[in-house]
Amino acid sequence: MGYQFRLGERWRLGGALVGVESPTYNRGRFFVAPIPVLTCDLGRVELNAIYVPRYGEYNRFAVFGFYFSVPFK
Repeated sequence: MGYQFRLGERWRLGGALVGVESPTYNRGRFFVAPIPVLTCDLGRVELNAIYVPRYGEYNRFAVFGFYFSVPFK
């Protein structure tokens, strides 16, 4: 679940709430975290970039992620 603001014709910036359950995050316990999302609209697909900052014992490593999405327009 998230929301993004338009930054022009092709770019959007916003955030999403993400549920995470992984042995490497929060000692393997499920948690919900806000994640910033930057999106570039490429027409039929969108390129998304996320950043998960290092945060004490909950997340020991800062992570960048990229993924494509296909919007239902």
